[in-house]
Amino acid sequence: YTYALRGTAHVQLRNEEDAASDFEASLRLKPDAEIHGRLASAYLSSVTGPIDRVEPETRKLKLALSEQHFRTAIEVSPQNPMYHNSLGMNLVMQGRADEAVAEMLQAIELVPSFTGWTEEEKAFGLADFYVGLGQVYVSQGKRAEGESMINRGVESVPPGRMRDHLKLLGDATLGRAKPEDLKRLQEDAEQK
Repeated sequence: YTYALRGTAHVQLRNEEDAASDFEASLRLKPDAEIHGRLASAYLSSVTGPIDRVEPETRKLKLALSEQHFRTAIEVSPQNPMYHNSLGMNLVMQGRADEAVAEMLQAIELVPSFTGWTEEEKAFGLADFYVGLGQVYVSQGKRAEGESMINRGVESVPPGRMRDHLKLLGDATLGRAKPEDLKRLQEDAEQK
């Protein structure tokens, strides 16, 4: 349990390498879907950002490890939509968009019946999943499907900061964002 807490703290500090080490230690003591998910996310986070930030072989290895741990988390907890959506994001980063879409659609289907989230968490999770899926569709050249998913995500949350952020993200994806909007989106991302 201590390793899992330390790993979570390292994630908060954006120290993915130490987070991964602590989550691995936690798994050796007690295999658990949530820790597999956290470890997978730590590996995934360690390769996000500018593509040249990480050596290609290291990136490939971390994405493979992340995929392996997301798949294990899904085996243990197949009803958790976050694991499916996160696996989808991993697959996108590996250039496997068709597989990613299948996982992301599965995540969307699971949200309404998932008992691990409050109704508010379901609404925001679903919105985020729709926008992410829309981005994948746009990257595949399926603009109409992408725009539809993005709009669905934006419209599924009440007016406020989250809805504004999702709208900006959608506009950026669809090439409709103004330079000042893109700057605000980047500032929001840096604050996370």
